[in-house]
Amino acid sequence: MTPQEHPSLRPVLGLVLFLEAVLWLGLTASWIAAQAAVPSLTLHRQEQWPVLVATALATLLALSHFHWRHKTIRRFSDAARLDSVLPPYGVFRQAWKFLLWRWALAALVVGWLDPKMGSRLEEVESEGIDMMVALDVSNSMMTEDVGMPRLDLASRTVERLMAQTVGDRIGLVVFAGESYVQCPLTTDVAAVKLFLESVSPGMVATQGTAVGLAIRTCWTGFDEHSEAARTVVVLTDGENHEDDVVSAAAEVAQEGGNVHFLGLATLEGAPIPAFDVRGNPSGFRTDRQGNAVVSKLDEATLIEAAQAGQGTYTRAGTGFVDL
Repeated sequence: MTPQEHPSLRPVLGLVLFLEAVLWLGLTASWIAAQAAVPSLTLHRQEQWPVLVATALATLLALSHFHWRHKTIRRFSDAARLDSVLPPYGVFRQAWKFLLWRWALAALVVGWLDPKMGSRLEEVESEGIDMMVALDVSNSMMTEDVGMPRLDLASRTVERLMAQTVGDRIGLVVFAGESYVQCPLTTDVAAVKLFLESVSPGMVATQGTAVGLAIRTCWTGFDEHSEAARTVVVLTDGENHEDDVVSAAAEVAQEGGNVHFLGLATLEGAPIPAFDVRGNPSGFRTDRQGNAVVSKLDEATLIEAAQAGQGTYTRAGTGFVDL
């Protein structure tokens, strides 16, 4: 035996490297099998998984230490005394101690990463916007020039709008010649849908189309203590006979909000249907001369109001509004 070689070192180094590989293969296989059996399994500190990889440095340091210790002892001992100074069983014993410590370290880090499965309810703070929807329920909204009654298309559009919101609060204002809050701001979309199902032209006694008043009612419906962005969405056929909708939209913009308009009518318009006391169709509404009253989209006013309210304007198509 020469001073340059000791029979116990290479097997020890090989053993350490082999068991390090077994450790990583075992961890990888266990994680894959666990996720296959429990798809909801996750790591609570998933972004910290590189810490587990970093523990492999301990093995490299141990190998370096074994090699340095063996080299140092070999330098000051001759071959005849090397086995007594550095007995093979002593090297293997140190290697096994290290491996036990190494596996324990890996187990501690895995525990620190905190594997979890299943789900839990957690209260979170919503960071959406506050949106008040103003829905025109005047008699003219029963006109069928958009593939269905305008009011039906408006209700469907509001439902689509709610389906696209996540974490937003929504409120509902109905208006004709006057307006009131039908549903205050809420994150409960189901509650808004219940109120939406009950809308009809008869729910507002004073007929007409006071869009400006509806916008102001929406603005007073916002929570003044909320820091969320405030948006008003008006769904109407645009025939404003009662007030100045452009001024109302500009007031909202000056207060930091914006107003969007959806025009639910056609430029050609159509006669306004009439109904008897039982709700059955009874022809069309007429003026004093007996002519059918035709309701048309006042698009120019809505576009001007949208610009004043720093919002957008969209005209409905046949049975659909491109949100």
